[in-house]
Amino acid sequence: MRFHAELHKKLLPHALKRAREQAGLSIEEAASRSGISELALQNHEFGTHLPAMDCFLFELQTYGLDFGRFHELLLEVYSDLIDDDISGRMNELETRLKALEEASTTAARDVQEVGGKTDVAAKSSD
Repeated sequence: MRFHAELHKKLLPHALKRAREQAGLSIEEAASRSGISELALQNHEFGTHLPAMDCFLFELQTYGLDFGRFHELLLEVYSDLIDDDISGRMNELETRLKALEEASTTAARDVQEVGGKTDVAAKSSD
């Protein structure tokens, strides 16, 4: 699967954070081992700044990853983000469907009430 550059920019922060977490490192530990400041690592994980290639390579080395494994991690992150997006949309659709069902039930009840009053009025005028 080939990724578009903009998609890489969106996935990279999530993948770097996941890589650090899978390595069992805190931001502080990763900074100490890599020689990259905590602030820089946080910026990379939040997507505030993308790492320069040398920083990126130090991060991968610190997390025990090569390019191949990092690419696999990008695919996992991408898949998880898609799953989260689909789940969110499904929840939104379920909420809308419930609201529609409730509105439909209320409308049907209102029609029955109006119809019942019309029948009573017709019988009393007879």
